[in-house]
Amino acid sequence: MSEPKYKAIENDLRAAIENGTYKEGDLIPKEMELVAQYAVSRPTVRQAIANLVNDGLLQKKRHVGTVVRANKIGQEFTHVIESYDKEMRAKGLTTSTQVLAYQDEPATAEVPRNSACMRVIRYIN
Repeated sequence: MSEPKYKAIENDLRAAIENGTYKEGDLIPKEMELVAQYAVSRPTVRQAIANLVNDGLLQKKRHVGTVVRANKIGQEFTHVIESYDKEMRAKGLTTSTQVLAYQDEPATAEVPRNSACMRVIRYIN
């Protein structure tokens, strides 16, 4: 059984984003251009785009089109927990932490009772 057409379009667009053909902020071809290019229906193209939007690679902007989003920096969660800074350094990135606001929050079920909880936002340089 062959690959569904929407999946082939999705894979082609994903590859073009990953190899730099489409860079962050670039518009991908309009739906109707992709319909003509792949000789498929518009719902087929929409399914491919929707999957990439759901994966965080594309963003639909009203009156603009569909643009490539910034690459996400994934943080791996494994049985060996490394510090965030160490993990980002391994990716060749540097980090800095800036507390924008301090707010006590109630502990969730995973946190022992009477523990202090604080929200921290980290930026990657």
